[in-house]
Amino acid sequence: MINRFLHGLTNRRTLSNATGTLFTSSPDFVPAPLTAAAQQLRTALCLDDQNTDYYLQAYAALIEAYPDLKSMLNDPAVSYSVHDFLPRGVVSVNCALVSNSASYNIGYVASGLCQITQLETGVQVMADCLASADPQEIWLRINWPSNIPFSGLLQLNQPWAPGLVVQLIVSPSQFPYAAALAGLASQPYFSLLLQRFQLQETFQNTVDPQDSLALALAVIASGNPAAYPPS
Repeated sequence: MINRFLHGLTNRRTLSNATGTLFTSSPDFVPAPLTAAAQQLRTALCLDDQNTDYYLQAYAALIEAYPDLKSMLNDPAVSYSVHDFLPRGVVSVNCALVSNSASYNIGYVASGLCQITQLETGVQVMADCLASADPQEIWLRINWPSNIPFSGLLQLNQPWAPGLVVQLIVSPSQFPYAAALAGLASQPYFSLLLQRFQLQETFQNTVDPQDSLALALAVIASGNPAAYPPS
């Protein structure tokens, strides 16, 4: 079965109606007749929304970070690579989705030109820019290169002039793991699933929200008999 984990998690015949073919639907998957309680878990995870791949990407990336869970889910035929959709600066490594912060210096070269330096690597690029003429509201419009993770106007606290260097730090935001968990933890059916897989104590003793959500996703997907028939 293609994308077995995602089919089990969503219980959808068509994984995605969003633009693109990243998440291929398996032709041999037939959704299970889930109870209202089982479907409510998926609603809590926003899996009812088929107009975006955001949640599928987030959950697929999260499982990728946990080799033991991924192995347990027995899902070798996937149509995607998480590296195709992880936000720039985020990597999946050692049971964590790590946001790698990066620092940049924006330095004056000329009135219409700036030098952008990525401090961790030392890579430098030049970019056209335009400074505002209003001394009360100083901003800089930069023609940001495609490999630089910024957009829009840069507000300055002093005039754009020779010698000026501005430092910017980018730290990619993380998925709200705790918020997703909050919609699951209070539901009795979720507790029944944990008991079925004898993971209730493990879940209760897991402190990190990212770890807890990864375990919850694996349990919910595995509990779908259409993707994971009882042995």
